[in-house]
Amino acid sequence: MSEYVTESITTLPDIKLIKSCEFGANDTVNSYMRRLCKVWLKNSNISPVEAGTYLRSMSIIKSVLDILSQGILSLEGVQKKLIDQDVTFRRLYLDGGDKVCSIVLENLLALITYSKRPLNNSEKLIPMLYLQVQLWQRELSGILRYFQKDPEFAWRHSLKKDEDRIALPMYFCRECGASGWLSRRLATDDSYCSDISTINKAFMDREKKMVLLNIESKNHEAVDEYVNENAINVTHHVSIKNLREMSESDSDTLRVRVCSRMTSTRNGNQRFTTVCPECNSDAICKIGGRTFTLSSVAISQVLSSDFDHAEEKDRKILVFTNSVQLIRQLSMKQELSDFFSVKSMQQYINSLDKPVNVAALQEGFKIYWKEKLSEDNVQHHKRDKAKEWISRKRRVNLCC
Repeated sequence: MSEYVTESITTLPDIKLIKSCEFGANDTVNSYMRRLCKVWLKNSNISPVEAGTYLRSMSIIKSVLDILSQGILSLEGVQKKLIDQDVTFRRLYLDGGDKVCSIVLENLLALITYSKRPLNNSEKLIPMLYLQVQLWQRELSGILRYFQKDPEFAWRHSLKKDEDRIALPMYFCRECGASGWLSRRLATDDSYCSDISTINKAFMDREKKMVLLNIESKNHEAVDEYVNENAINVTHHVSIKNLREMSESDSDTLRVRVCSRMTSTRNGNQRFTTVCPECNSDAICKIGGRTFTLSSVAISQVLSSDFDHAEEKDRKILVFTNSVQLIRQLSMKQELSDFFSVKSMQQYINSLDKPVNVAALQEGFKIYWKEKLSEDNVQHHKRDKAKEWISRKRRVNLCC
């Protein structure tokens, strides 16, 4: 550590300058990095190599590396240890508080990602420090909104049987951001539907009796382009207890805007259209529609197919696992898995002329790429624990 990082620069920028280094609403990555380089490195046009040299002379960088060498910590954990162990950072905390300290850490991480160093005194540049970023996104599948004036949400699985409030699925417009409740009302019904499964199925099937509900206000009025002979655009007073249509004088009601528009199919049948009443764009979607699952499948397919034209050494690692809880372990403990650096799994699948089971897929996959790639490109990290674990769980991890 002492050979790589020195402590010749022990001061930090002025608090006012640090506060100016937040990523603003009108910032681009380039403008943000130029500002950071000017404040922290004294040169807005400093090269990545020069930036790396400068950072390695800062005592705050050495303190961060000393702390992270002890194990994995959250950003808050790093900040707390810096306050305890670094005198300069502690003084900054006393003068500027948590907010300024958070900005400092974000700035340092951004500068680390910008900085480079030559590899073995060659022209090839590599990161000054390798920084791993993990983005965890939770799907909103099962999210509901209570039918009431003030916004309040709940998970479907957390609803109690004796719940005295009604929670409905929600819609969202990808164009204008409008949102509200989803429901359905048949001609024979005396109230709007509150059964979640029925509403979800009706929305997916585009049943013509689907309706969009929203609190009545000027902002939620349907635009003129939305209203036609196939559209519903009315205002009703609806009971918050049973979703029945009530009169204005009744208590426990919510004044809602009810909208829906149908279109005719080739067979003459009518179907609900996902057109937004507030902007007339075909952009209505159900909140909690497993968007992240679908997007992860799409990204996985791109990485494991010929769409990725990167050289073998530049490809990303993609781990397939049958358990969400194992992803974090797999990213940190490679001894749990057999990793294979491959050019493309899709090519091997395309070469098969008959169905195969998982075991045959695994063995054939390794044999195929051993023949196709050089020894340097096929890396086997075999560990006794991995062998034992894979044989027990019968799980295959493939990395592309």
